[in-house]
Amino acid sequence: MKKQELGEDLLRLIEHGDAAVQQPSRALAIVESVREKVVEAPPPALWQAIQSNIAAGATAPTLYQRLKDFLATPAAPVFAVALVAIIGGAFFLLNRATIPAQVPLVEITAVIPQKAGSVIVAQGLRIESTSGGNIERVTGATDKIVMHTGNWSVALRHAELQQRTQFVFPGGALEPLGTAFTLEISADGTAVNLTEGKIRLMEYEASRKAWRTREVVAPFSGVVAKQVIERDVPEATQNLQDKAKPLSRYARLKGKLVAVELKNGDRLSGRVSAALPEKIILESSAGKMTVRESDILHIQAN
Repeated sequence: MKKQELGEDLLRLIEHGDAAVQQPSRALAIVESVREKVVEAPPPALWQAIQSNIAAGATAPTLYQRLKDFLATPAAPVFAVALVAIIGGAFFLLNRATIPAQVPLVEITAVIPQKAGSVIVAQGLRIESTSGGNIERVTGATDKIVMHTGNWSVALRHAELQQRTQFVFPGGALEPLGTAFTLEISADGTAVNLTEGKIRLMEYEASRKAWRTREVVAPFSGVVAKQVIERDVPEATQNLQDKAKPLSRYARLKGKLVAVELKNGDRLSGRVSAALPEKIILESSAGKMTVRESDILHIQAN
């Protein structure tokens, strides 16, 4: 048979099947030979091995069955107790790591350094060191808590305090009247930020050896000029009110680069060169700008 005829027979087989070939041909013989080899059963030994593997897989225990069998053993309760102990211990250690160290205020009897995150507590009072610093307590008719260095966050319930309390810092002091506030002591002075309630703020003027006292309500921010610590704080019954100009709300930002958003939608940026009562002065490449505090919606130090 020629190659051309063999090719034609193969094409007819593919398109129409066996009926397309009217007489025996080499192409049909080749196809039949392949069919016989395909349908030939595997050797008996190989077939038995395949059937055994299928049967073994069908009867293999599932994960659920394995777990159920393990829980039925005497070792299961011991394992469960150990697992609970490990989880409980890890939870306790994680919780303990996140709870700041607490020191009772009565234990502060001298100047004691505190680490960042440490908390000093008393009835109605919580003092947190946010940067680390030195603190002291002077007892008497009025409890004086002296902050020598560092940044502090204070929250209290005035009605629950056991006695009158004053907070003394370089250049001044304050007496809370039910409030929450922070103190940030630096080389430039002490920044007082009142977030809730009301305080009696006292500033010591060393040149006059006198105190200037005023009451301020939240929100309030101001900087008390840095001076030596004066523990002889006046009593609230003394009339020491002064008509001195109030501190700027943004005095703590003096010398810093800031971004300012105004109530009219404008945005400004520059360095705070001066923080005056009710206004600040910004310096930038465009020159100096005076911004009224009442026009400021938000201000952020960069």
